[in-house]
Amino acid sequence: MSPLPLNSRDSGGESRDESGSAIAEFLLVALPLFIPALILFVVTNKSGQAQFNQTLLTRQALAAFTAAVDDNQGELRIQAMLRSYERSDSRLRNIAYQLRCESRPCVTPGSAVEIELTTQLSISGISGRQTQEIRTRARGFVDKWRE
Repeated sequence: MSPLPLNSRDSGGESRDESGSAIAEFLLVALPLFIPALILFVVTNKSGQAQFNQTLLTRQALAAFTAAVDDNQGELRIQAMLRSYERSDSRLRNIAYQLRCESRPCVTPGSAVEIELTTQLSISGISGRQTQEIRTRARGFVDKWRE
C-alpha cells in the first residue's frame, strides 16, 4: 500500500500555490470602484463642511450687525468679518451679503433683520476644480430694550 501524499506537491502533478489570489482579485476588482467613491465622499464632506461654516458665519454677521450702534457701523462690522473669513479660507471667493430690514434705519429696537450670504466655493474633485454656490440666510431681531 502506498502512502497518501501530504500536500499537492507530493501528488506528482503540478499545481500552483493560490494563497495570494484572493487579495489580488480584490485589488483588481474592488479598488477601482472604491477610489471614485472615496473621492466623492471627500468632496461631499468638504462641501457640507463649507455649508456649515458659512451658516455659522451668517449667524455671526447677523449678531454683529444687530449689536451695532447704527446701520453704518453694522455694515462695517459685517465687511470686516467677511474679509477676515475670506483670508482664512482660500477655497472661498466673492462672499457677498444682502440685508433686508423690517424698518429704516435697520438698527431700530425690535426691528427684524435678515441677512443672506452668497459664496463661490472652489473644490478639487474628480473632474478637476469645481465651483459651487452656497447661499445661507439668518433672521434675527434688534434688541427691543437697547438705549
